[in-house]
Amino acid sequence: MNFEIDHLTEEQQLISDTFNRFVDKEIMPVAEAIDEQGEFPMTQFMALADLGFFRLRYPETSGGVGADFVSFCLAVQAIARGSLSLVAAVSMQSLMGTHFLHKFGNEDIQQRLFQPALDGKKIAAICITEPNAGSDLSSIATSATKVEGGYKINGQKMWITSAPLADFFTVFARAGDEKKLTMFLVEKDFDGLHVGKTIHKMGCYALPTSEVAFEDCFVPDSHRLGEEGDGELQLREIL
Repeated sequence: MNFEIDHLTEEQQLISDTFNRFVDKEIMPVAEAIDEQGEFPMTQFMALADLGFFRLRYPETSGGVGADFVSFCLAVQAIARGSLSLVAAVSMQSLMGTHFLHKFGNEDIQQRLFQPALDGKKIAAICITEPNAGSDLSSIATSATKVEGGYKINGQKMWITSAPLADFFTVFARAGDEKKLTMFLVEKDFDGLHVGKTIHKMGCYALPTSEVAFEDCFVPDSHRLGEEGDGELQLREIL
């Protein structure tokens, strides 16, 4: 993706310059080492949080910057120039990992999870892909059965970005009489949540991915994000 310099606004140019300078100084000198070590680049992750990257796409009323989408893309482009592992991690955090908490989370979720995630102090993950379905939404089999006070989730997810480090997961499961996709927020200490070991990949070695399993994992009603059955619609909006 290339943007003509003459067509950028002053704010867009400022964001582009800021993140490119950061990449030149803080990422390029260690980019090779990041992948060779194969460890999550927490130092650079937190530095980008301090730079405001995770706040770019959210409105000022929610503690964000309220930048436009072009500005966000310019920042992503700059980070990708330095490290694909890092840009994948921070993009997941700033978009799908936190989007649904911002849109549907109650006050407790906003203050306890969403705001710390914007500071990089909580790591987010999203659980869509499954072993027998890939990312085909129509084939997702993970279920959420209604019980008193909440739901019990059962199923298996695969290739979940940042899962070994995640503090919370946005999970897509089938709920209700019509078994339609519904979103749930699962915190890392919920009983019945099992995160597998990191899966070795052919690239992006510093970006941990793993299997995530749910075994009668109880999720309270307060942690259903949105209405029953509107998960696919909400996901397609952001995709």
